[in-house]
Amino acid sequence: LEERRDKIADDLDEAGRLNEEAKAAATAYENALADARAKAHTIAADAKAKIDAEIAEETGKVEAEMDAKHEEAESRIREAKAEALAHVQEIAGSATSAIVEKLIGKAPTDAEAQKAVKAASRG
Repeated sequence: LEERRDKIADDLDEAGRLNEEAKAAATAYENALADARAKAHTIAADAKAKIDAEIAEETGKVEAEMDAKHEEAESRIREAKAEALAHVQEIAGSATSAIVEKLIGKAPTDAEAQKAVKAASRG
């Protein structure tokens, strides 16, 4: 009977020891899992930051390129507008000369016609 009690006591001691080992193993596993999650979070955050920086850099490049193209287009528009206005003034000068000649029988000089067109276009 005493042997049996000793055996049961030994078995209970062994079970307690194994339970403590299992708790320690579970704690170690949970700690390792928490570390792995933290590392994964850090890796993901670093990757996101890197991608965000690359996107910002590319966006900046594209915006700069678009700004340059926009400015180039604006410049071409200004040039075309100036050229068209010059043609309009030239045509208006010719028309003015023809009208004045028709009305008074004498054509004004080109300079006089252009001066009249410029004065009229200013208001």
